[in-house]
Amino acid sequence: MSKSKIIEHEGVYIDLAKVRCLKYEPNPFLHEPRKYILEIELCARVQYIWHLGTKEWEKETLTDIVEVEFSNHVTAQERVKEWAKLWQDYLDMDDHI
Repeated sequence: MSKSKIIEHEGVYIDLAKVRCLKYEPNPFLHEPRKYILEIELCARVQYIWHLGTKEWEKETLTDIVEVEFSNHVTAQERVKEWAKLWQDYLDMDDHI
């Protein structure tokens, strides 16, 4: 298990050890004004839910996604590079494992 490292960047707090991937693309569902979204996908987590019908615990796997929204493409590209560098620097650390 990776060593936790919680950071704050652009007003978003996140544990870099929980990041699974970064995704960036313009939001195709919003036409005006166009928005640009960075999705920070976190590692899957498991929770158990009590099912009233079967009276048993059921395992449910969830994936959380943090969205960071930008109003223009140039700013978005710059910020995505910053996030990618922060995450890569964390991965490159010798003591994160």
